[in-house]
Amino acid sequence: MEQRNVSSWTSMIVGYAMHGQVIESLGCFRCMRKDGVRPNSVTFVGVLSACVHGGMVQDGKRYFRMMESEYGIMPKLRHYGCMVDLLGRARLLEEAREMVVGMPMEANVVIWGCLMGACEKYGNVKMGEWVCKHFLELEPWNDGVYVVLSNIYASKEQNHPSTGFTTNDQNKSSDPSPSDLSKGDNFIAVTNKLKPYCHPQSH
Repeated sequence: MEQRNVSSWTSMIVGYAMHGQVIESLGCFRCMRKDGVRPNSVTFVGVLSACVHGGMVQDGKRYFRMMESEYGIMPKLRHYGCMVDLLGRARLLEEAREMVVGMPMEANVVIWGCLMGACEKYGNVKMGEWVCKHFLELEPWNDGVYVVLSNIYASKEQNHPSTGFTTNDQNKSSDPSPSDLSKGDNFIAVTNKLKPYCHPQSH
């Protein structure tokens, strides 16, 4: 290709990021900027997704700021989703919470699911309860969040939560159907239980 434009660069950046090829993805972004091609909103989804795969927190923060400061691109929900995922995976749960609270739009179930997964991974009971309540406001039928919350309690040997979540809540009979789960696109079935799932394309 003699002349690469924003579409061709972005396709490579996103493609590499989706397959976890972090160095290649960010390398394309650097070359894109060097060639004077202006990135767009989708470009930064790929860049931030690459940072998530690589656990590159500081780089992710820098690119997130760069969107607005250098290119005047206002972050959208999927950009915030990438950042929440990045911070959560790095155990920076309080920073992730602050980002969710400070977002100019309401968080969706994908973002709440990412944060819930981080709470489970690191056994953060208090934040897990907070996330669970917000998640259920959007998807009250989704029993998977109770499974994740019960796992957090179990990891801390807390059998009697004080927030009103009971065993009956965790064993509701109104299990969501696969078609219902696809609407939220934030939980997948793994080993007979529901687990939070984040994907660059979901943000």
